[in-house]
Amino acid sequence: MASRARVTVYRDQARRESLEHSFDGRVEAAGEIADRARSAAPVYSGAFRGSIDFETQGDRVFVVAEDEDSMYIEYGTEDTPAFAALTESARPYGKYRGWQPRGGR
Repeated sequence: MASRARVTVYRDQARRESLEHSFDGRVEAAGEIADRARSAAPVYSGAFRGSIDFETQGDRVFVVAEDEDSMYIEYGTEDTPAFAALTESARPYGKYRGWQPRGGR
């Protein structure tokens, strides 16, 4: 007779532990994404490029651009094509389900 085992996975605990154990790797990836995005960013005044960095909030990690025109530069407008420096720099690191750049460059 074959032996069997039963495992119970507690979803909330598994999520907490996976976030905790992956934190350093996610911070490293965010740094790499920010570096790539700065390299790909357009330089008019340098404000957009200079505002790209990453930050953490608890166990969450974000790549951010703090320039007041970041959203327009990243995603484009009706009259201006998107540069998508952040979006394209992050794509190799996982799924992206957010806003889509208009046309991209």
